Amino acid sequence: MHNGMRAALVRLVIPTMLAAAWPLTSNVDASPLAASAGAGSDTFAGARALIVDRTESGAVPSVCVAVARDGEIVWEEAFGWADKGNGVAATTRTPYLLASLAKPITATGVMVLVERGAMDLDGRIQDYLGDLALSTRGLSPADVTARHLLNHTSGLPLYYNYFYADQARRPSAFAETVGRYGVFVEPPGRRFRYANLGYDILGHAVATVSGKPHAAFMRDEVFAPLGLADGYVGSPGEGDRAPAVRYGADGGALPTGDMELSAGIPVYASVHDLIRFGMFHLGDRLPDQAALLSEASLDAMHWGKGEDVAYDSETYGLGWFFREDDGGYRTFWHEGGMSGASAMLKLAPDRDVGVALVMNAFDQRLAQRITNEILDVLLPKYARKRRLAAPRSASRFSPFRPGKETTGTWRGQVRTWAGGIPIVMAFEEDGDIHVLTRPFFDHTVIMPGQRLWDSLLNNTGVLGNRIYGWTTLALDTEDTADFPYVAIMDVTREGDVISGAVTAVAAADRMYYSLSSYVRLEKD
Repeated sequence: MHNGMRAALVRLVIPTMLAAAWPLTSNVDASPLAASAGAGSDTFAGARALIVDRTESGAVPSVCVAVARDGEIVWEEAFGWADKGNGVAATTRTPYLLASLAKPITATGVMVLVERGAMDLDGRIQDYLGDLALSTRGLSPADVTARHLLNHTSGLPLYYNYFYADQARRPSAFAETVGRYGVFVEPPGRRFRYANLGYDILGHAVATVSGKPHAAFMRDEVFAPLGLADGYVGSPGEGDRAPAVRYGADGGALPTGDMELSAGIPVYASVHDLIRFGMFHLGDRLPDQAALLSEASLDAMHWGKGEDVAYDSETYGLGWFFREDDGGYRTFWHEGGMSGASAMLKLAPDRDVGVALVMNAFDQRLAQRITNEILDVLLPKYARKRRLAAPRSASRFSPFRPGKETTGTWRGQVRTWAGGIPIVMAFEEDGDIHVLTRPFFDHTVIMPGQRLWDSLLNNTGVLGNRIYGWTTLALDTEDTADFPYVAIMDVTREGDVISGAVTAVAAADRMYYSLSSYVRLEKD
C-alpha cells in the first residue's frame, strides 16, 4: 500500500476510535475579540495560550471551551471562526457537530424510557424495534439487549457511512442499512467492540417505544428539560442557530451532506449546551433543569460494568468511557471525531469538575491536549501523575506468533450482503498470514511452506485468541465501488473455527465508510 493510502487508513480507522485546517479570534457578536465568562483568561492561561496559538496560526478554524467547577461555569470562551468564508465568528452558543460525543446524549434518552418502565435494559432489543428485523447473516441477535448496545458489547462490528452534497452517493433506507450491516459477529456480552450502528438501532427503539421520531423525542424529553437551547438532532441548519461550518484537512470547507447514522452521530450542540449537560451528569442540576434521571440511573451510566476493557485500563459504561484512576482521579467522558469535527466532554465527579470543548476540524489530539491543560489546573495531582505514568501503548495487541493450533490452512466465506465470497487464510510458521479470496482457490490444496501470491495480512497482532490486521481483499459490493479501500480483519480463533469481522475502510481524502461483514473459516 502506498504511503498516502496508509496515512489515510491510520487517520480514518484508528479512533479513540472507534476512532485529522483551521485565524484566532475568540468572540461574541462576530467580533474578532475574545468573549469569556468567569476567570478563565487568568486561571487557565496555559490552555488559552495554546488555543490562541492554534487558531491564530490557522491550524484550526475555531475552538470553543467551557469549564465547570463546584456547580458553576467558571470559564466559557470561543476562539476563531465558525464560518471563515463569510466572516462569522464562533461563539459559545454556536452549534457544532458532536460526532461520537452524541452517544451519552442518546444514552440519556434511552435511560429516560428505562426509568419510565417503557424499556428494559436487559430485555431483547428486538422487542422494541417494531417491524425492523435485525440481520441473522452472522450470529443470532436473539439475546442482544439495550444494555449490550449501550456498552458496545452486542457483537456488532465497526460501521460508519458518511455522505457529502458534492457527490452522488446517498444513504439507504435505515431498514436496508440494518439488513446489510447490522450483522452480529460474536455472541453478545463477550467483549467491547465500538459499534456506531448499535446506537442507531437504539435510536430506532426510542422512536418505536415513545411513538415519536427520535429527533423529536430527544428535543422534547432531553434537550428541552435540560435547557440545551442550541442543540438538536438532525441535518445542518435544522436548529434555530446556524451551525459551525466543518473544515477538512486541506483547510477547505466541507460540503454539507447526510450521515446514515441518526442517533449516534448527527447531533449538534454548543459548548454551552455541553457543559450544562455535563453538569447534569455530575449531579449539579441547574435551576432550570428537570430531574430527568435518578442518581441510580446516572451511576449505572457512568460506572456500569464493562464486559471488557475498551482501551487499556478504560472501560465503557452506558454511553460513557470511564476510568477509576485517571491521573489520580475517577473520570468519565466521551469524545467525538470525524472529518471537520472534534468534541470532548470530560468529568471528574469526586472534584465536581467538568471540561467541554468543540472544534470545527478533526484534531482529537489537540482536543485532548487542551482538556489536559485545563485539568492540570483543576486537579492537583493530575499533571504530575499523568506525566509520570508509563507511556501507554498505541495498541493492546502483541505481535503474531503462530502455534501448532493455528499454523496451516483455513477455508471459509465472507458473508457480505451481496453474497458469499470464498476465503482462504494460510498461517505460516514464520508468522506470515496469506489471505486469498479468488473463487478458484476454493478447492486448491495448499502445501506446507508454499508461498501464496494473493495478499498478506499486514500489521498483524494478537490479543488472547483474537487476531487483527489489514489486507487487500476483494470485497466489492455496490456501496464500496466509489473509493479504494483496505480490509480490516478482526477475528477470533476458537478450536478449529476462526470467525469475526472483515471491514472495508475507504482510504480517501475524507471519512467515507467502514462497512463490515461476517467471516467464518474452518481449519483444513
